[in-house]
Amino acid sequence: MSRKWRSKAGRPRKEGPRTPGGKLRPTDGPTPEALAHRTALGVPADRARVTGSALRVLHENGTLSWAEFQAGESLRAAWLRWRSLSGCPHRTARDRGGRGSDADPAWREFDDATRAYEERLAVALAGCAAHRLLLAYLDQLCFEDVLPARLLERSNLGLAHRTMVKAALAALAKHLRIADREAA
Repeated sequence: MSRKWRSKAGRPRKEGPRTPGGKLRPTDGPTPEALAHRTALGVPADRARVTGSALRVLHENGTLSWAEFQAGESLRAAWLRWRSLSGCPHRTARDRGGRGSDADPAWREFDDATRAYEERLAVALAGCAAHRLLLAYLDQLCFEDVLPARLLERSNLGLAHRTMVKAALAALAKHLRIADREAA
């Protein structure tokens, strides 16, 4: 029985400039699809080209103040430090047991990182009745670097969610003594 040969196996290649090895080259700024998505969500055209983290996009959009942005970045840095010291893959950190002496400097550093991360998260979540929803937003914004579309909506629900995230980051900024650049 003869075998039929395919001319194109696998998924189609994406269009765009490529390196000599055949990989897509990174583009400067957001892709046209990302620009269209941000414009559809109501981000002003002059600010739609902002690149960087989801927190930076919210700051440049005027949703977050500078202090709230810095508090979010501080939470992200504490989480990244904790994750790197835990030695576990992303989002699955578990204590593996077999812990050595508490006098070991590596364990002391891990304990310090854990304390710093948990303290920042507790301050941000304090006083929020919908702490699971807030934790989901902080998880997306600070840890996953994803901008939830709900935070850019102009509806009352979008406003309520933005207010909740702003209040949590403002409380964290106050706790960390981060002054707003505009007020200082």
